[in-house]
Amino acid sequence: MSNCSMCEFEALFKCRCNKRCYCQKCYDKHCKKKGKHDQIKLEDLGLVKKSVSFAGSDGIANNSKEKKKEVLKVEIQEDKKDLLKKAIEKEIAKLQRFRMETLACVNSQQQMLIRTIIDDSKKLSSKVISECKPKQQQLESTITDLEVVGKIPFGHPVIERLKKNTPGQSILKLDGNLKKVSLTLENILEFKIEWQSNPIIDELKEYYKANQTLIPPKLQKIYQKIFSEKHYSIKKINLSKSKIDLPALNHFKRIANFFSGIKDLRMASNKISNECCDALAEVLSIFKLLERLDLADNDLRGHGIEVLTPVLEEMKNLSVLSLAKNNFGATGARHLSMMLESLKKLKDLDLDANGFGAEGARYLSGALPKLIQLKTLRLKNNNFADDSVRFLKVAFGKMQNIESLKLDLNKFGNEEKRTMQLIVRKECKIEI
Repeated sequence: MSNCSMCEFEALFKCRCNKRCYCQKCYDKHCKKKGKHDQIKLEDLGLVKKSVSFAGSDGIANNSKEKKKEVLKVEIQEDKKDLLKKAIEKEIAKLQRFRMETLACVNSQQQMLIRTIIDDSKKLSSKVISECKPKQQQLESTITDLEVVGKIPFGHPVIERLKKNTPGQSILKLDGNLKKVSLTLENILEFKIEWQSNPIIDELKEYYKANQTLIPPKLQKIYQKIFSEKHYSIKKINLSKSKIDLPALNHFKRIANFFSGIKDLRMASNKISNECCDALAEVLSIFKLLERLDLADNDLRGHGIEVLTPVLEEMKNLSVLSLAKNNFGATGARHLSMMLESLKKLKDLDLDANGFGAEGARYLSGALPKLIQLKTLRLKNNNFADDSVRFLKVAFGKMQNIESLKLDLNKFGNEEKRTMQLIVRKECKIEI
């Protein structure tokens, strides 16, 4: 007789898959597992003895078996309870570890988020501070200017700054005369300007009425834009072919301050002679931000360019300059050469019909190579002959960015023309 391999009951079957013995209950459990199960009855193998019992001993044996079964059931249930308790304790430990890991991860993410927010706040605050600094400086300079007693001229930077901050709670009335006031950053937030009367505009209107017939038509339009406060939109002034002479320059000088920021001024084909150059220099000294200036087809001559040279040297942003047909001659070329050295941004230069000759070519040959950004140069009809070539070829050979060179209507021989064509860079288009 053999016992069950899983419990202590008597074995009834043997499975071919693992050759172990099982009772009926344990064999049923075993058959639920995967595998090929084939039972062999131990009774057939002769390993279980058939019991022959008598009536008296049968009852006692059955009772003892039942008791054993009950004891085994209790033990099995207790074992199951212990196993279940241990499994639950393991799951609780896993959950506690998971909870601790989750909290640690949340804390680290929270700290990273806080650090990110702090870094972003620092960047934003530094950006805001950097943006506010110039506004604060502008307001402080405005306050400083306002504390000065006396008239504020129309077109003063104070007025320009105040006009940008129109709607607001504070009202500052400008009637031409200000009393001294103590202003601070705390009590000034915004400005609203109410123009009651501007003595400068009133005076300008009276001047216009008295001289309207003497002011050229194009200048009259500019005056009218000032009176209607539309002059702020003007970016270019074109007074070409407007019969500008000395009186007209004086009329222009009275309003030039209103347009000090323009970048394009054209005054070609007028009656501006060398006698008008002092007045012209006063007008041009206001326009220091010019990028284009056209004074072609006037009669400035050598003395005129001498007077204008200090003013033109201050126009550092000039990229287009036209001084054609002004009869400069060799004297004017000498002053031009000194002036051109200061105009480093010049890209287009027109010096046609100025009668420079060989001596003028000698002066210009030293200045032209220093215009490193120059792309277009016009020197037509300047009395250049064969004796000018030795100066010009030195200049043109050093001009590395020149793209267009116009030298026609001069007096070069055929051989000198071929020499000039060979000297200039291959990419340059030359007309000779």
